[in-house]
Amino acid sequence: MKFKIIHLDSAKESITCNLSELSQKLSPNSEILRFFDNGSLEAIGFVSQETLVGFAIDFAQYALDNYCSKDKVDSRSTEALIVARRYLKKQASLQEVEAAANAAYAAAAANAAYAAAANAAYAAYAANAATYTAAAYAAYAAENKLDEQNRQGNFIISFFQGE
Repeated sequence: MKFKIIHLDSAKESITCNLSELSQKLSPNSEILRFFDNGSLEAIGFVSQETLVGFAIDFAQYALDNYCSKDKVDSRSTEALIVARRYLKKQASLQEVEAAANAAYAAAAANAAYAAAANAAYAAYAANAATYTAAAYAAYAAENKLDEQNRQGNFIISFFQGE
């Protein structure tokens, strides 16, 4: 499956990618299109900053839930995701999410899933690169990186089909 990502507010060229690359190629204010074998395109959905951060949080949560031993998940990583979700709902301050992200970052060296959580929290208020990094670390936490990248791509497609 091939996709085209069109950046709507920049002079960047559009990007073509496959399903496994989708989660790491997105940027805010972009449109996702799917290529069909006959050359036609179908609009999949619009990616806002909030949507992109939500994906990063979901990917990091999935990594914590599925690629970490349940009794060894660092609470700072879990707290960072909770605070990041609250921040997206305007229920936490920038200072709270920044503190939670910094705390989670302290645990990040121990585990790729923890790094995904820290970057998802950073993505809530900081640079867009943190969203790509969260998706990448979530994939690195998996036993099979490609399977996780495809799962992320399918998650994105399913998200827009459910709207």
